[in-house]
Amino acid sequence: MCSSDLVLSGLPYLPHSALKGVLAGRHGNVHGRGGALNARRAKLFGAPDVNDDGSGRPGSLVFGDGEALAFPLLLRDGRRALVAVAATLRQLAHHGLLPTVPLRPVDDPRAWEGPVSSADLPALPEPLSTARFGFAAPALSHLLGFPGPVIVAAADAARAFWQLAVEERTLTALGPDRRVQAGSLRTVELVPAGALFVSRISNLAGEEADLGPAALLQLGAWEGTGCGYFSAKLLSPPPPGETASGEASPAGEGGIRPDRKSVV
Repeated sequence: MCSSDLVLSGLPYLPHSALKGVLAGRHGNVHGRGGALNARRAKLFGAPDVNDDGSGRPGSLVFGDGEALAFPLLLRDGRRALVAVAATLRQLAHHGLLPTVPLRPVDDPRAWEGPVSSADLPALPEPLSTARFGFAAPALSHLLGFPGPVIVAAADAARAFWQLAVEERTLTALGPDRRVQAGSLRTVELVPAGALFVSRISNLAGEEADLGPAALLQLGAWEGTGCGYFSAKLLSPPPPGETASGEASPAGEGGIRPDRKSVV
């Protein structure tokens, strides 16, 4: 998982190149047996210019970075809440993907709202404030598939909650002499299980594009310990009136529709 900052939320994101790579792997290798080009994969995801002869080609699927949508947070009483990132929710609502979850504009980046009290939250690294985003909690819980309390958080509040939700590990590396290598000390964040990310995908193929079977995909490291895996699926399509507006529109369960933008 990439820990660089997003423009929208300042939270870690899934690089578009990594998402494209692992989803392309569902369609096999770039070249098949005998060195023949995998035409189906190349049409959707592109092919490299391996001989520097101009034979490379771009793919017809254009991926956006996977932006943080929501992540779990352990409360003081042992319950788990889901923190939803207001900036990402607004983007989805703007494109008709969350038509039942309108959010009021809130100027305070430290603001949050949810069916929990401040006393229920773990110790925060900085003081936060409450606000009224005006969302329907049951509708948001249903859309995110989370049965517990859902908290909506503005940018600074989401970052503060993220620091409480992730697990940090300090790592180093040993050289051949079994001594610590210079410059190898580093800290990594483990994205909490159950975190949700969304990526906008443009399909320029002129036909419906299938992302392949619904199976776990390896995106991060430490797969031997069960880390680094995620599952991907397309969001449900918005009402017909929304797709006719020309805004971004997701595909149905069959695949990504041509000349449309989808979210995975």
